[in-house]
Amino acid sequence: IGKRYLLLNAVRPERIDALRERTADLNLEYLGAVPRDETLEQAVFRGRSVYALENSPAVETLGNILDQIGVG
Repeated sequence: IGKRYLLLNAVRPERIDALRERTADLNLEYLGAVPRDETLEQAVFRGRSVYALENSPAVETLGNILDQIGVG
């Protein structure tokens, strides 16, 4: 198994530190936290591509994370 990562999704900002503390012993590289994004939820629900979304904090965060791990 290669690297293992921790990616938080739709977590309230005030809970991020607590979740990172609870998972610290899992030896996972923390990639970030994708914010809850109503626009993204609607696009997924309607079967639309997330890449067509503009000004989406969640999509922007995911793009940054993909770049960070060399996939984007």
